[in-house]
Amino acid sequence: MRRLEKFLHVRVITYCWMSNHTHLLLEIPDRQSLEPLTEESLLELLPTLYGANKLAEVREELKRIREQSSSAEMAEKRIGQILAKYEA
Repeated sequence: MRRLEKFLHVRVITYCWMSNHTHLLLEIPDRQSLEPLTEESLLELLPTLYGANKLAEVREELKRIREQSSSAEMAEKRIGQILAKYEA
């Protein structure tokens, strides 16, 4: 739960474990007040939720995009799509 808290930029205020579900009271920041997700911040956050394999996979995908894109603009657009998957 604490790893999700860090990854999602929320704060767990309290929780209650029930027999078949959990109640959470969360503080959710205004998303516009957060720094935009960058390649560096994504690579820093990934280990908090995913293992080393996922981190290596994303690193390799970012590298491949930079090497295979026909222009810097195309690379930035494709990288932006990857970052958007993790911002939601």
